[in-house]
Order: sequence, then C-alpha cells, then structure tokens
Amino acid sequence: MTGFEMVSLVIGVAGLIVGSVALPTFVLTWSQASDDQKAKFWGVITKLRKKAYRGWVWVSCAVLVITGIGKVADFVTSSEPMTRLDVFLLLMNLMSLIVFTVTSLILFVIFRLEDKKKGLPVITP
Repeated sequence: MTGFEMVSLVIGVAGLIVGSVALPTFVLTWSQASDDQKAKFWGVITKLRKKAYRGWVWVSCAVLVITGIGKVADFVTSSEPMTRLDVFLLLMNLMSLIVFTVTSLILFVIFRLEDKKKGLPVITP
C-alpha cells in the first residue's frame, strides 16, 4: 500500500466516523433549536458562502492569469523556430491573459462596491 492510498484510507475512515457522529448530533441540535438560533445559524452559513465564493473567484482568476503569464514567458524564452501555429497560440494566450486580467479587475471593483454599499469594511485580498 502506497503512502497516498494510506492517507486516503485514513481520511475515508475518519470521515465515516465523524459523519456518523456529526450528522445525528446536528439533527438533534437542529430539532431542539429555537427560531432565533436557526436564523443565526443561517446568517453564519450565508457569510461563509459569500467568503467561499469570493475566495474561489480570486483563486481561479489568479490561477488563470498566472497560467497565461507562464505560457507567454515560456514562448518568449523558447529558442525553437516560430511557426504560424506558434504565433497563433501566442496571440490566443495574450488574448486570454488580457480577458482574465480585465475580468479579475472588474470583479475586484464589483466586490468593493458591494462592500461599500452595505457599509462593510473594505477588505483587499
């Protein structure tokens, strides 16, 4: 058994144990909770969803921009002769890099405007 398989097995067993305890505990707690406590729970879940969504957007935009920069840098530093296909791929990489960079900046502005509108402290990543 490889190390990866061992880690996967340990995570799977731990997940089963935690799931078998956590799910009934949550159901029992939920059934005994008041409406105010349930509303507070959904408020926390809403905040976590918003943070997870924003985090996912930032990470995905950063990965796409970094990938585009890496592809352009690989092309620039390559010593192989250029073909028409290479030029076409370079133009496509530059175009996607520009699109993803502009999209990232637009999302950054949208998130900041949402925070300002709601009166939240403006947080920069």
